[in-house]
Formats: sequence, C-alpha cells, structure tokens
Amino acid sequence: MKIKKIILNNFRVYNGENEIEFSASKSQNISLISGNNGYGKTSFLTSLVWCLYGKLMTEVDEKYKSEILESGGYHNFCKHTFNNNARFDNLNKVAALEKSLNDVQHSVFSKAELTHEITQLNSFSVSIALQDVLLPAFPAKSIIIKRTHDVVKGKETVEILIDGDTNELSKEVGPDIFINDFILPKEIAKFFFFDAEKIVALAETKTTEEKRKLSKAYAEVLGIKKYVDLKTNLEHLRIRLRKKAAKGTDKEKLIELTKAIEETEKLISHSQEKAGSLEEDLHNKKLQSDHLQEKLIREGTIISVTELKQLKQLKQQLAERNNELNNRVKEMTDLAPLAIASKLMEKAKKQLEKENSQHQLQLSQAFLDQKVSSIEKAITSFSKEHKLDKNLMDGVNAIISHNLIIEKKVNFEPLLDYSPEQINSFNAVYANLKGSYKDSFELLSKEFKRTHNEYLSVVQKLRKAESKENDSIVIEIRSDKDKLDLSIEAKEGELIDLKAKLIALTNELNSNAKQVSEITKRLDIEERERLKDETTSRLIIELDAFITNLKIQKKGSLEERLKKELNKLMHKTDFVNKVHVLIQGDLIDFELYNVKGALIKKESLSKGEQQLFATALLKSLVDESSIEFPVFIDSPLQKLDKEHAKNIINDFYPYVSEQVILFPLLEKELAEKEYDWLLPKLSDVYLIKNIEKGSYFEAISAKDVFKQLKKKENHVYEH
Repeated sequence: MKIKKIILNNFRVYNGENEIEFSASKSQNISLISGNNGYGKTSFLTSLVWCLYGKLMTEVDEKYKSEILESGGYHNFCKHTFNNNARFDNLNKVAALEKSLNDVQHSVFSKAELTHEITQLNSFSVSIALQDVLLPAFPAKSIIIKRTHDVVKGKETVEILIDGDTNELSKEVGPDIFINDFILPKEIAKFFFFDAEKIVALAETKTTEEKRKLSKAYAEVLGIKKYVDLKTNLEHLRIRLRKKAAKGTDKEKLIELTKAIEETEKLISHSQEKAGSLEEDLHNKKLQSDHLQEKLIREGTIISVTELKQLKQLKQQLAERNNELNNRVKEMTDLAPLAIASKLMEKAKKQLEKENSQHQLQLSQAFLDQKVSSIEKAITSFSKEHKLDKNLMDGVNAIISHNLIIEKKVNFEPLLDYSPEQINSFNAVYANLKGSYKDSFELLSKEFKRTHNEYLSVVQKLRKAESKENDSIVIEIRSDKDKLDLSIEAKEGELIDLKAKLIALTNELNSNAKQVSEITKRLDIEERERLKDETTSRLIIELDAFITNLKIQKKGSLEERLKKELNKLMHKTDFVNKVHVLIQGDLIDFELYNVKGALIKKESLSKGEQQLFATALLKSLVDESSIEFPVFIDSPLQKLDKEHAKNIINDFYPYVSEQVILFPLLEKELAEKEYDWLLPKLSDVYLIKNIEKGSYFEAISAKDVFKQLKKKENHVYEH
C-alpha cells in the first residue's frame, strides 16, 4: 500500500487547496519534504493522522491528546485548525451567501447549492489517495479517504471511495471502523507516524501503565490481539449457549449475574466518559489558573513575562526530572530487601545452580541410558551374527555401561523449580545487586535530593513574585485564583474518586464474569446445542494453544530481528549479544544483554543509543507485522553522530517500508554529505514555502535541493 496523493484544504498554515503527489518505486522508495523552522512539517503530519482518525487521534499518541486538551476540547481544536486567513477571507462571502439563502427566490442558485457553498467556506479538509491496496475482502486499485470538518456547525464527515465509487462495506461498518480494520489500526499508527527524536520514549517506559499501553500496541502489530479477541468472543458464545440450558437456581443466578454485568459495563462506560470530561475541564481550569498566576506576577512587577516563562519552563523540567528520579529510586528501593538479604540471595543462586545442574544431569543420563541400551543391542546382534565369544562381548558391554552411566543423585527434590525465564530474571537481579547497586543507589539519591531542592527553590521564586498583596487589583485576581484553585482541588478529588470507582467496577465485573464462567461449566445442555458447545469448547482450547505457540514464535523471531537491527545500526561490534522478549500476561517488554551476559539498562544508554534502540524496535515490529503502510519520520537524524546517521540512511530508511517520507531540517540535521548518501533512494523532494497567506509545497529536482537552499528567497520556517 502506497500514498499517491495528499490534498490539504485550509488546514492550519496551509491556505486554500495544497496538493502533494508521490511516485515511490522499489529502487527509489524515499520521499523528502523539508522546510526550516515554522512552515508546517508538523502540521502536515498532524493532518494525515487527523484525516484517518478524527477525534480518535487521541488514541494514536499522547501528544495529540495533550494538544486537544490544551485547545479546550476537540471542537476548539478543530476551530484552531481552520486556516485563519481563509476564515477571515470567507466571512464576507459567507455573509453574502446567507443573505441569498434568506431570499432564495431571487437567487440563481437553489437552497441546497447555497447551503453546500456555505458549508465549503466554513470547512477545512484533508484527502489521502492510496494505491496498490490489498484488502482481504476484495481487490482495489485505489482508495480515497477524505475528512471534512465544518467549524460553524461542528459537523464532521468522512467520505471513502474505492476505485472511484462508494462501497457497501465501508458504508455498512462505518468509515472509522473501515479505516481501523482495513487501512491502519489506530493502536499501532504511532509506529508509522513518528518523531525520530521523541521515540526514545520507547526505551524509557517506567510505569506498568505505560508498559501496558505499549504492550497493547505491540500485540496488535504482532497479530496476537486478533486471536485473543476471537477466543474471547467464543467464550462469550459458549456462555450464551449454556445460559439457555440453565434451570432453577442456576438460571436465576445467571440472569442476575448477566444483568449485573450489563449494568456494570454501562456504569464503566459512563464513568470513563465522565472521567474524560473531568480531565478536559480540569485541564482548562488549570490553564485559567496559570493565566491568573501570570497576571499576579505582572501586577507585582517583580519579574518580566520572559523571565516568568523561563521559570515556569524550568519548573516543569525539574518536576518531570524529579518524577523520573523518584520512579527510579522506587525501583531501586524495591531491590533493597534483596540487597540486605544478600546471603539468602547467594544461597538461592547456589540452589538454582544445583537444581539446574541436576536437571541437566537427568537429561544427560536419560539420553546416555538410551544410547547404552542401543549399543548393547547392537553388540549382542553383532556377536550372534559373527559367533563371537559371549564372555568377551559381556565384558565390552560392562566397560561401555561403566564409562557412560553418570552417578545419579538420590532423592533430589527441587526447592525453587524455576523456569528458564525466571532463572534469567533472577540472574539479572543478582548481577545488579552484586555489581554497582550500592554506588548507583547513593548517586541516584543525591541527584534526587539535589533536583528536588532546585524544584523547591524555583517554586519559592515564583511565590515571591506575587507581591503587592494589598493592591486592590491583586486582591481581586488573588480571590479569583483562590476560587479557581479550590474548584481545581475539588475536581481533582472527584477525578480520584471516579478512578477509584472505575477500579472497583472493573473488579466487580471480573468477579461476576468469573461466577458466570463457573456456573456455565457445570450446566448440561440439550443435545441440539451440545455439538455447538463442544465445537466452541474445542476451538477455544485450540486457540489457546495456538496463541501460546504464536507468542513463542513471535518472541523468538522478534528477538532475532531486534538483535540483528541493533547491531546493524550501532557502530559497536556485538554491542548487543542477546535480546530477551518478555511476554507475561498482557505485558510485553524487552531486555538487552552484552557479550558478558550482563543486562544492559536501557535508561543507561545515551540519547542517541536510545533513539537507535527505538528505531531498531520499530523496524523489527514493522517487519514482523503483515501491515503494509507508508512510514512517516519527522526529525529523522536528531542526536545521531555521522557514523550512526550513515547506518540509519543506508540500512534503515530504504528497508523500513515500501514507501518512506522524511521530514528533515536540511543543512541542520541533514547536511549535504548525508543528503548525498540518501540521493540514490530518493523519488520525490518538496520544499515547503510561504507567502503572506500561508504555506505551500514546491516540487524540485532531487539533485538541485542544496542549490535551491542557497538562494535567499527560498528560506522557509517550520510550524
């Protein structure tokens, strides 16, 4: 699947209709779109995500969720997205058309035509044309997806054309489900639209919640989720079949539990919506509070607005760093009891080694017993055939048995009985404790205290900036801020209670579902339904086994791919000797080991190395998936030295997808020498230019890029 054409109409900085076309081929599959700071590279990427997912773009990446929240909700986000120049230019036109609409009998246009024209003037849109599409349901040469938003009515429409016509499938399931199921699932879109500088977040996930979110995306990419969903649907089907057969007390209990489950699911859905609204309202109130805070400081004339912004930025950075260090301290504190009990850990390690040795011994003995038996049979047969001396042959057999049989440990019972994965995890923790745990913990504690003190100092400076407490204006602003802060505090308390309620409801739902499962297991069903039940049960068992095997298969394949990609991109030979993919329940995580078998902590890697890890992971995941979609990469070479950049250009970009679109800052992150490495693979190059009304695309020859940049009139900015 490739993108043939994209049309932006009044989307942010792009005034009017702006079209860009691609001609990627197998030998030249990379396109480049560039512009210096301020002219719309980020807006262009956002337009594509918006076109595909609309308000669901909040589920693609946290940055889109934050952007919509900061705008004051999706409706305001769309209002701000409509190009300002187009909005002002169209005001008079809309007014004239509305006047004609009120006096339609004297107009040359019909009411429908006038209404359509007004809608067009009040709307912005993005259209994506796809080609070489392989849908599982039917072949299609092209698909066009167009999303339009009317900022006045707040109405949004999505049009999907397959080979130029509307299709029953897309109409039946709806455009959002069609895009999610047949084009690109929103859960994994972040792997196809990403900022290369910011993907280091993949190497920095700390909390279980962050890992769980990423794990869902990994499971979707690896194709595991669809089979888990299928198994869940079959389990629900089996419950429905057995529910029909329920009698007496069981039937009453099942009806009661089913009703409770339905009500709980509705309550959960309602609570989630309420929590979302609360978070949005809370975010807006905090923005208002910050605005009042700025007013207080300005009235106090203690510091300038610029200094205020710098202080606030520093406060945010220190808060984030403080939180990060706090999480790391907690992680290391969790290991403290193990460090204190080092003697017990030593005993546990010896016990594990003893059990592993005995396990290997048992395996070896079983193998040798089999071989000795085979050799004895062969010698006996040979001696009979050649009429050899029996005593001599018995002696030979005795010598073989004596030298090959290993002395067995009698009555050995394993105490720990760890699996290989558990042994690896234990060894990693043990190596950490025996290594630099104490020094690392002390350094981490010192840095945490220093950062926390710096944070408190900045907070104090901000407070001191609020002077002139007796000034009437300051008193009024202070009163408004205090009321707002009380409201924020109340909302935060309400949100905490709501989230606690959600946890309780989820637990209640799981408990009731478990009871339903237990009741349905013991029910007898009628003969006509028995075959359905048996078939469903068999399919569930087979699916369960298939999912287990699929996880093992994907685990091994992903480990090999990731190791290969890491060592290809990094210029350190055998930097990573082993990659271990951990799949525990619904969590998927990655561990790296060096040639000595020691765990490489991802947070200890440099930012450049973390970026390479995340890049290698993305490439491995895309290769593992069966999804064909272009890959868009913003800030492609930030924080990479020349050697790493060369590896990325030669070994990553040409192979990550059949179509790759890069958004570099030419002359800054992509110099002329690096561009020359990329040149043989380039199919299209566009520069983003700007006039007074907005930005637009200009196609140029790939060979003339740096000549164009040297011309003064072609300097541009990025949005």
